[in-house]
Amino acid sequence: MKTRRLAVPGVSLRGGVCGERERGNFNNKNMARKETSKREETANVSVQVLEELRELREEVRLAIEAASNASYRLMDAEELCRAMQISRQTLRRYEKQLLIPERKVGNKKFYLAAEVKNCIVTALRLWKE
Repeated sequence: MKTRRLAVPGVSLRGGVCGERERGNFNNKNMARKETSKREETANVSVQVLEELRELREEVRLAIEAASNASYRLMDAEELCRAMQISRQTLRRYEKQLLIPERKVGNKKFYLAAEVKNCIVTALRLWKE
């Protein structure tokens, strides 16, 4: 005699009992795990990108600071007065007496920080002699 296999709802052919709901729950759990792992990967990538951006921002900030501290930087009269802690009248007097070189753009005067320092140091040396 041949044995027949009957399709009984709720019983799998492998001998286990599992209904449609349980199969669906198992698939949902797997999908949830996959989604969670994808979210974690995305979060990790986001953290890495943010860290790289912070590093780049710091490098740019340092480069800007280095460029602004350069001696060839052009300063207008107001900036120079603030940096040297002198008044505008004193700056005009130094221009005449110390022959501080200036550059004009339109009606505005600009000074190279290195040239101003050089003129003052030279004048002090001459004054001491």
